[in-house]
Amino acid sequence: MNYEQVYKNLITSRQKLNRVKTKEIYYESHHIIPKCFGGDNSATNLVLLTPKEHFFAHLLLAHFHIDEQKKKMVFALWMLCNKNSAKCSSRQYQQAKESFIKANKNKIVSIETKEKISKALTGIKRPFKKKKPHSSETKKKISEANLGRIVSEEGRKNISEAHKGQVAWNRGMTLSDEKKTKLNSDEAVEKRNKTRIENLKNKNYKNLKLAKPIIQLSLEGEFIQEFESIAQAKLILVKSRGLIDCLKGRKDSYNGYKFYYK
Repeated sequence: MNYEQVYKNLITSRQKLNRVKTKEIYYESHHIIPKCFGGDNSATNLVLLTPKEHFFAHLLLAHFHIDEQKKKMVFALWMLCNKNSAKCSSRQYQQAKESFIKANKNKIVSIETKEKISKALTGIKRPFKKKKPHSSETKKKISEANLGRIVSEEGRKNISEAHKGQVAWNRGMTLSDEKKTKLNSDEAVEKRNKTRIENLKNKNYKNLKLAKPIIQLSLEGEFIQEFESIAQAKLILVKSRGLIDCLKGRKDSYNGYKFYYK
């Protein structure tokens, strides 16, 4: 099907009707040449369409454009589907949603674009920000529910792929010497360790299917202690990079001790 020709026929036929907005009949203004492609608000570039015709017009635009232009038209179609007044079938909604996801897959947003978005949204009231914040009790429940959660290899791979090419949120940020000293003080480290250990006591790691007990031995082979899982060992020992290397056989010992899966 020649989607571009169908679009032209739709626009031409509706222009000939010389429609006028009234209270009795609802019409929506449509830019024949989209504004993102240089179209303006002149009368020759606007046509009145019914909501159904408007949706169909944007569906056609998304079909016959390619590359970056297609992405823009898919986005416009998706925004049209999410308007309060818009009504589309489940099939049309699914088609728009799938096209929108495909167009935005692996999309990298530059710092400049993020700044423009931030500037454009400054001062705008957003309804979702009016939602009641979580109570301390709810936050605690969420924290306990996620404590010790083990992400599968497939899950980690998906997260890694999703973050590829993105700029780290703390890139370019530097801590003052005073802040570094405060974070590395014995008091701060002891407080963090105490909190982690207390959290562990309130969570039963034995119920985790993927949990494997870990044994800590001295260099001479004497038993030191046993951890119920690697999650528990990582929290108590704080630094876990060497621990994992030791468990995987890449290192013989870590921090003066040997570690093995039980």
